[in-house]
Amino acid sequence: MNPISKYDYERAEMERARKAFEHHTIAARTDATWRLAPDPKRRTGFSGVTVAALGRYLVVVGDADTCVFSGGSYSEPRDVVAWMGSTTDLRYVVEKAGHGMGDLGGKITEELDAEVMLHDLQERVGYVSDPENGYNEEETAKHLEVLNECIDTIKDCSDLGLAGAHHTLCNDWPGEIEDVYRVGVVPAWRVIVAHAVVRRLWGILKTEATTAEAQSEVSP
Repeated sequence: MNPISKYDYERAEMERARKAFEHHTIAARTDATWRLAPDPKRRTGFSGVTVAALGRYLVVVGDADTCVFSGGSYSEPRDVVAWMGSTTDLRYVVEKAGHGMGDLGGKITEELDAEVMLHDLQERVGYVSDPENGYNEEETAKHLEVLNECIDTIKDCSDLGLAGAHHTLCNDWPGEIEDVYRVGVVPAWRVIVAHAVVRRLWGILKTEATTAEAQSEVSP
């Protein structure tokens, strides 16, 4: 298991999702829906996906877990796609997915990752072990006991071990819970995938608009 920072994890997953849809094209459309399909000559992990702009909601369904983004106050469906398709701020994307998924939002828009959690825990080991950060010997020992227990649990390499480590950390941490409850938490793959789909669609729509504008300029 190789520890990885949350930032590096997010960049890598966003790129993986982007590549999965980079050759998808619009196979069908209405005024407010677009169906993207892959190039049949290229292998991809996803087949058809549909994006629908429904008022202030942007819905992604198909060969991916359903995801709903909410918060775009736009009258035109294309503008709703632009709202989510033009951002690269994953924190913002997760927030809007959380709003769109209602009561389930917080439960399915984020998840735990073992390698990110291991990185975060090891980083905190270094922090509390440094005398310059104000921990006395007793405080350091208490913090390290919890951190090392969680690290050992994570190395169990199972989802149960991952959830158990996070539960132990949040319940046994001798300091403020705000210091650790986000340890190992990353955007859910469903959100990253849905955002990649919308960004691909927005890229296609922008290219179409640019092409149409160029053609209109040269038309007699």
